[in-house]
Amino acid sequence: MGLRTYIKKNFELVISFVAVAMAVAAVVVAFYETSLMREQARLSVKPSIWFDQNTVRADEESSLEIIVSNRGLGPASLGYFTVSFSGKYLKSWKDWIPTVSEGEYVADTSDDAVNHLSRGTVPAYYVLADGRDLQTLKIRGSAELIESLRAGMQKSELTMCACSFYEDCWITRGIDTAPQPIDDCKLEEGVPRFQNGRS
Repeated sequence: MGLRTYIKKNFELVISFVAVAMAVAAVVVAFYETSLMREQARLSVKPSIWFDQNTVRADEESSLEIIVSNRGLGPASLGYFTVSFSGKYLKSWKDWIPTVSEGEYVADTSDDAVNHLSRGTVPAYYVLADGRDLQTLKIRGSAELIESLRAGMQKSELTMCACSFYEDCWITRGIDTAPQPIDDCKLEEGVPRFQNGRS
């Protein structure tokens, strides 16, 4: 029995088979399109958190500034922020400055080496909009001190964990370092959250 004869005898069965095949194909295509749309939606709100360092050098007074920037397409819900130096986690910029400057700076505003110190907050769960910056440190002082702090920053590890509204999370480690995917923004046990405060 030829194919044509088989189709004539089993026309309804063939039509049913074709209809089922087309329905399955439609479901597969719809699933694929939905998955593409979901991925596009996720990418359209993907944040990208970076640390930027600005140093201005001058003979009499220099400055150092550390900024958290969101260079992504969507807002970032900031998780934890930590600062460590030579493997030791620090609790504040007041701890960091004397540690990296080898004691040149004493946490006292009367110190002649420091003309201005401002510590911006990096609060947990703060939402940093795309294209926005958040200053976390700005210090002006003697050229020697700022150069010492700039060198100390190269040996420090700044870590920021942030998530999108879809709860996809990334971690940024260090100045001018691209964020890497991470499961969540849970701070490891025993690691202190950096409390920089504002003054």
